[in-house]
Amino acid sequence: MFISPMLLERITVPELQQDKYKDNSKLYTELKLDGIRLLLSNFNGKIRLFTRHHTECTNRFPELTNLPITEGTILSRLNLK
Repeated sequence: MFISPMLLERITVPELQQDKYKDNSKLYTELKLDGIRLLLSNFNGKIRLFTRHHTECTNRFPELTNLPITEGTILSRLNLK
């Protein structure tokens, strides 16, 4: 099962100066330097891995397909190097 992750949006400096961003204590960025960010799901007894663009890449990480993960679990932001 694939659930689309929340993706980052680009914002310009003039946009940051708008009133709606005056209290920017609730804004954050995430620096991603290397590795692959994945979603892991376990449905119907099958663990599957997806990129944020819905590309299945389970076969690239066979060591993760036998993890003891509860049925119905979705792990987001799994960062592998």
